[in-house]
Amino acid sequence: MTTGTFRIVAFLGAFGLLPLAGRPAEPQGISIGYSNCLAVASYPQSLMNSVTNFNWYFALASVGTLMLEGVTNLHASDPSFYELQALECTSNPPDSTLPGMIYGNDRGHSTGTDYEGDWQYEVAYFQSAVGNGWSYPRVNLAMNILSFIDIWYNNSSNGVAELLDGYIGSMTNLEAAYPQTLFVYVTMPITTTNYDFEVDVEPEDEYWRCVFNNALRAWCTANNRVLFDIADVEAHDSNGNLCTFMYDGLLCEQLWSGDNQGGDACCGEVGDGAHPTNFGAEELIAKGFYALAAALVQRGQPQQTTTILSSSANPSPVGQAVVFTAAVAGTTGTPSGAVQFSTNGVAAATAVTLTNGTAMFTTGGLRRGTNTVAATFTGTGQFLGSTSSLAQVVMPWSGTLRLVGLSNGLSTLTCSGVPGFGYVVQRSTNYLGSWVTLGTTNAPASGSFRWQDNVNGPGGDLPQAFYRLQQP
Repeated sequence: MTTGTFRIVAFLGAFGLLPLAGRPAEPQGISIGYSNCLAVASYPQSLMNSVTNFNWYFALASVGTLMLEGVTNLHASDPSFYELQALECTSNPPDSTLPGMIYGNDRGHSTGTDYEGDWQYEVAYFQSAVGNGWSYPRVNLAMNILSFIDIWYNNSSNGVAELLDGYIGSMTNLEAAYPQTLFVYVTMPITTTNYDFEVDVEPEDEYWRCVFNNALRAWCTANNRVLFDIADVEAHDSNGNLCTFMYDGLLCEQLWSGDNQGGDACCGEVGDGAHPTNFGAEELIAKGFYALAAALVQRGQPQQTTTILSSSANPSPVGQAVVFTAAVAGTTGTPSGAVQFSTNGVAAATAVTLTNGTAMFTTGGLRRGTNTVAATFTGTGQFLGSTSSLAQVVMPWSGTLRLVGLSNGLSTLTCSGVPGFGYVVQRSTNYLGSWVTLGTTNAPASGSFRWQDNVNGPGGDLPQAFYRLQQP
């Protein structure tokens, strides 16, 4: 990653003394910046295919919209190589999502005067959307991008500390609540020093954006987080030079003015000094999505799994033991770990360890009617968790039998029962005596079946015969 030389600045916030140095060394986690985006065009096809293992939720405003426009442009230019697609969504997710899709939710801005309180609105919106279901298993990755206008009411050391605390605090809280979802941190988009809108003050506000971004980079490095460094991408010109200016002794980044020309952005954003509207800039930033997903694959990011739950008999008779089998599969390899079974929301006493990707659970205590049985693979370091459920119907065993014919020593019986249930056909020559099992069968889908019995005994015809159906 191309870097500049920055004076070290620091402030004391809720996270303690945070060094606001320039671009840190590549963190133990992942940091996606300008150089990573450039590298995407040379990725092998196999790596580009692997990015579709992930799908995303992305809460955004104007800059995020341009980022996803770049995703759309790339896919249109070469859909076999650039396989990711962008789809507009709302804060309420659909029942199911598609792999390789970036679900972009344009949350807009708050309605406060001159956008005061906007970052609080953005953080709360993202938290609410994730709580509404924008998390695993619908998406693997979730990211929330702040707006460059969020610095307007935070252009001081204390203001930046509050903004940083609020953004990081919301993300870490979500990480704890949704451990199977990877939350991607994003630097604040930057502007040129010629930006002029509402209460924006340049170059001071751009200076404080850089202070915020440097602090976020340092925190992500120290805490092994995944960072999408859009500010780094915006700050490079087409020759790879970092666009900077000096302010209060700090070498600061600014948006390359060439990225703010052309394109089709609305509302005067083309040439406004604040948006990467140029088609080339949009597409370069969009390659960051590929670089991030590829980096996750290459570092062994836990892969997605599917769990399929099946029943040994459905419907099943009251009191009969039913075996439930959970088959867990990964994209590659066989998952290990354990499956937690539950019936009607009550977890079984212990989880069942997977053997060759399967786990079985047996119970005979299901209640009459429809029962919800679920199997949840809890996940391991290599494999993400997944869940599956089914409706297990438990019915009382019942059956009828009728003698409909006797010819040539054969008695013909018509029987009816519950489809799928087992039936034992028995005969006795003395109703009060012993019964002989003639055979066992399962009732077909129609519930009706026939049975024939040879009533010729070893010494001649039986004097009499009684028949009955029994539960196995």
